[in-house]
Amino acid sequence: MSNDKILLPQNMLFDKPFTNYNFQLQRLKSRGMIIPSSTENETINRIRSHGYYQVINGYGDQFEVNSILDNEKRYAPDSTFNNVYNLFSLDRQLGKLIFPFILDIEEHFTNEIAYTVAKHFDVNNYYKDDADNRFPEVKSYLDVSRYPNAKTSVLKELHELSTTTKKYPTVWYRKNKNHIPPWILFMNADLGTMNQLFKILPSNLKNEINAELLPNNFNNKNLAIYLKNISVEERNRAIIEKTNSLMFFGMELMRTFRNSIAHNSRTLGFHSKFKLPTILKNATKTWNLYTAEEYSTLNIGKNDIYALIIWIVLLQNSKKEALHFLNQLRTFFKKEQNQNQMNKFMMSNNIPVDFYKRLTTFINNLGY
Repeated sequence: MSNDKILLPQNMLFDKPFTNYNFQLQRLKSRGMIIPSSTENETINRIRSHGYYQVINGYGDQFEVNSILDNEKRYAPDSTFNNVYNLFSLDRQLGKLIFPFILDIEEHFTNEIAYTVAKHFDVNNYYKDDADNRFPEVKSYLDVSRYPNAKTSVLKELHELSTTTKKYPTVWYRKNKNHIPPWILFMNADLGTMNQLFKILPSNLKNEINAELLPNNFNNKNLAIYLKNISVEERNRAIIEKTNSLMFFGMELMRTFRNSIAHNSRTLGFHSKFKLPTILKNATKTWNLYTAEEYSTLNIGKNDIYALIIWIVLLQNSKKEALHFLNQLRTFFKKEQNQNQMNKFMMSNNIPVDFYKRLTTFINNLGY
């Protein structure tokens, strides 16, 4: 087909005017993408199902080359629509594999916070002056005085949720019970809200939650060795601060990927603004998890999907569950018949080719 520009079917008043599917197909061909006539209907059906933007704008850039003649996009020789669509499909499939593990961790995290808050702060959600408060003598587990020197916006948010939400199970408890315990209310709170609550919890409550969520060998002994050049008092304080920071930023990293996957957004090459601290490598003595150069220069294991995978492995309940997740990943990355395309996919995601070996060592060092 000619490289002449295709005229848009509408005037140029709008930057992105409506174009029909046939026009979109012809435009791809004009830019050098190979779409055999025998696959045109299938191509249009795939664009119809997922959207031109999701497939082409989302993944076509992996096949683009610089155009010398004009500012139009051009695709590398031998680039096919199937190449782009396969990359799109791999990204979606990886998201679907990972997403259930994210939800399980989110649920576990929320339940541990609810259990710990109820254990220490009781089960009354209402503030003293709330009309529905039948026990004003019992301080609310959302009372600001329980969270010294902390920003209280998340407490106000949770209190408002308890008194206004129409979502089950909280609304049912509000109508049928004399209070709403944390393990009910927190079911209707999102991960971001729960992580902000974790952030302002008193240190002793955070310690209990961390102890339940983190594996045995992520312990004070290894961290103490890592922090050996400071006083005992400073070291103990640093251990707590670094562990709390790991939990908060790990959950924020997971939250950003969770939202991306849940909304069918591209995760290929995605980087969260939240970073997984290097304490993971040092505390578990897994020196091959990533190199210093990989982390600092290439962002491998810092805020990419490899960092998310490390985080998911860390928060599995047992070695068996961690290996199950890891084996699912290995099966996924080996199933693609076009291994060159899979390697390109892994490279674009910052996933090391030897990820299985690295993470197996990590799992063995965690001592679940």
